[in-house]
Formats: sequence, structure tokens, C-alpha cells
Amino acid sequence: MRRSKAPQWFLCALALSVVQASGAVLLYTGFTGATVNGSDASQADNITWTENGLSAPSSLSLENVVANQGDGNLFGSTGTYHVQNGYFGGNTNISRSPSDGQWGVTIAVTVGAANVSLESIVVNLHHTGNGGTAPNNSGSAKTHIGLDIIDPTGPTTMDSLDLTNLTDTTGSGEDRTFTMASPLSLTAGNTYNITFLVDSPVTWGHYAVFDEITFNGEVVVVPEPSGLALIGFGALLLRRRRR
Repeated sequence: MRRSKAPQWFLCALALSVVQASGAVLLYTGFTGATVNGSDASQADNITWTENGLSAPSSLSLENVVANQGDGNLFGSTGTYHVQNGYFGGNTNISRSPSDGQWGVTIAVTVGAANVSLESIVVNLHHTGNGGTAPNNSGSAKTHIGLDIIDPTGPTTMDSLDLTNLTDTTGSGEDRTFTMASPLSLTAGNTYNITFLVDSPVTWGHYAVFDEITFNGEVVVVPEPSGLALIGFGALLLRRRRR
């Protein structure tokens, strides 16, 4: 009696049904509709996110601020590159020594019902002048952005990345991409801290703001036990018929 192996198509279907992954934008904001908190000028409220596997809070606050010329709060009054026009950043000149300036922000992202594989984070970076009313497209203006991805249960730093000497010579913003050396596995139901620190490697004075933030990766789907049972039952029937 000859025994036949399951056909190749069935084995492929079985593998795909056990773990499915789809490349996707996991989380995105363009800060549209954001406002400055009425009692705390360092906090932005009413931030909306497009969520797919990850979620984030509707309020974000500046942190690790070193004010230089500006007041160190958000750009919040009338002007092109201010919060109410969809930008997030500190009102501080980020020129390097002798008068260093910097600002930071932490985004606490929560994983949904399925595990997530985080592959990259993209920020759209704009350079502005004092007051955030006009672009600063000088090639001499350069920004450094540090990124830490932290599991707060340890806490454990899962990845730490840097982009430096970033310019905005177009005056209309440029996408800057942090790519993980290998995708980070984020566990369903857990919260992770995504921390940015913005400063400058040069003495040329300018201000820097984010226009958009995008998280890219995969949502990993594992079938319910009942689905696995049906797959196993089908395989058994197919094997019996081929005996």
C-alpha cells in the first residue's frame, strides 16, 4: 500500500494559515486638529492617529527641554509651523554649544490584539526660523534625532538609533527614516515607549518640528485553536483518502 504526501498547495496553505503577516502602516499621525493644552503650553491635545495594530494617546508633552532663545514650550501661537497647523516641536533654538538647545517627546504605543513586528519609524522633519513662521532651508542648518524604543517592564532598551546632519533644504519638510537592524517583536496587549530627542550637531541656529510620524511593520495573525483543529482534521481526511 503506497502512501502519498499531501500536495504542495495544501502544505503552503497550512503554513500561511498558522501565521499570517501583512506589511502595513501600523500607526500614523499628521497632527491635524491638534491644540495646545489650555493650562500647560508644553502639552499638545486632540492628536488623532490612524491605527492598525498599534494605538497611541491623543496628548503628547515635550520633555528633556533645554530652552535656547525660545521659551521651551510648544510652538502654539499664530504661525505656519505651529501646533494648530499640524506641527509638533519645541520653541527652542537647537544650536550646538555654546548655547545648546533641545527638546524631546515620548510616545507610549500600545499593541492591539495581535503581535506586531516593527520595522521602521518615519518622521517628516521641518526646519523653521525663530517663532516658527517661516522655513529655514539653509543647508547649514542640521538636526540630530535620537530614538530609543523601550520596554518599560524592565525597563529594557530594545533598540537605539540616531540620525544626524539632517537638512531641510527644500523648505517643505523631508522624510527621515529610522530602520531597525532587525524587526522588533512587540507583544499583544503590551505598551512600549518610543522616545525622541531632537538637537543639533552644529552651531548654526534653527528650530525643528515634526509634521508627520509613521510606524511601519507587520501585524502577525495567529488563528484560533478551532481553526487549527479544522486544518488538522482536513489533513487527516486527505491522508486517509490517498491510502
